[in-house]
Amino acid sequence: MTSSYHQQQQQSIWRGPSLMRFLFVTAAMLNLVGILSLIRSFVLIDTINGARDHIVENSQHDAPPTNNNSNNADSSQQQPPIQQQFCLPTLQCPRKTDYHPACKESALLKGAVLPSVHDPDNFLHRLMAFVEGKHVALVGDSLTRQWFETLGCRLGLHQQVFYHESGIVPERIVEARRFNLTIDDARSPKGMNDTMFGYMRAVPDQFLPLYPQDPLPTMMPRQSTNSQTACQKLRTTLEYYKYDTLNRSSASILDFVASKADVVIFNIGVHYTYAKLFLHDLTFMMQQCEKINSMEATINGGNTKKKLCLYRETFARHWVSKDYVENDPTLDYRNDGIETPKDWKFNRTLMRNTCGPFLPGIYPYRFNPNSYVRDISDASNVGVVPVEELSRNAWGWHKGGDCTHFCHDKELWDLVHQSLIDTATKS
Repeated sequence: MTSSYHQQQQQSIWRGPSLMRFLFVTAAMLNLVGILSLIRSFVLIDTINGARDHIVENSQHDAPPTNNNSNNADSSQQQPPIQQQFCLPTLQCPRKTDYHPACKESALLKGAVLPSVHDPDNFLHRLMAFVEGKHVALVGDSLTRQWFETLGCRLGLHQQVFYHESGIVPERIVEARRFNLTIDDARSPKGMNDTMFGYMRAVPDQFLPLYPQDPLPTMMPRQSTNSQTACQKLRTTLEYYKYDTLNRSSASILDFVASKADVVIFNIGVHYTYAKLFLHDLTFMMQQCEKINSMEATINGGNTKKKLCLYRETFARHWVSKDYVENDPTLDYRNDGIETPKDWKFNRTLMRNTCGPFLPGIYPYRFNPNSYVRDISDASNVGVVPVEELSRNAWGWHKGGDCTHFCHDKELWDLVHQSLIDTATKS
């Protein structure tokens, strides 16, 4: 009896502390779970707050700047700042290898002063915003090539020129041949004996193909950034197609160009001898241009927008006849009212070696191409980039007695770029 009693007492004593230990361990575990849950809650709340702050910060970076100073009476008259700040090019323009060098200093000494562009501080950003994400093609003669070179340099693009001697035929030339199109060769820069294809291309460095014969670069998706100081690299492709006059082998040149390009600007006029032929060819090309304006283009990674086709006016030429200066020294040849005799014909031996202020009627081929443009463009609903008026006073911006081509100074060509932006905006 005694032994069994002691055994029961020992078992009861053993069961008591075991239960207490079990309860203590269980309580400790529950407390640990609670502590961990509490810590997890704090971490989750902190994560949510951080994400909220990140979203607010990004929305502030992406939102256009606002003026919080309500007391500023002039704030409503100020132009809104440009939201997208592009990386400004570092190229020196004009380049020594360009078609014509700079002649700003001599032009200003001659009194050929040009107006400045609107809002010059933001002009380059506006120009870059216009071409951003677009494929722009310029079609025309050597003056259009000058526009291509000056525009490409202004945008900081890497220009690609293709020489026959290299044995590399540009892909677009190959495609043109399959399209039964003939694109004439272009004149090489001074000092180069090799001939050039009449096709050139300019792209940003980040889209430059590894080899010149590679396909046209693909527009890469825009890289987003949260830094207010970071700039946006330009994404665009600029092309030049040499085209002087309409012919049967290149009648559908604009259709071919628009198969790749979003924006097409063309010009004909300088190389035409007879007004009747020019009028016929211009009418045909304006009809092509009108069809392009009804096509759709995919811009900026999926956004659909109508393609744009424009005609650029022919630049003013500044030939001055010796008869107006030498035979009649009292004649004020700066007067725009002076006209040439009906029997006057262009002959370089009858011209002065230097260019002079614009004279209506002094055209190499007896007619002004621009006088026929407006009526045809209105009938075809095609926008016209005006350049004759802005280039009339640029008589001092020529070199070497060439009174048709201009130097590559940005003071002149920025006016042309601005005219393009204004016309495209209206169109």
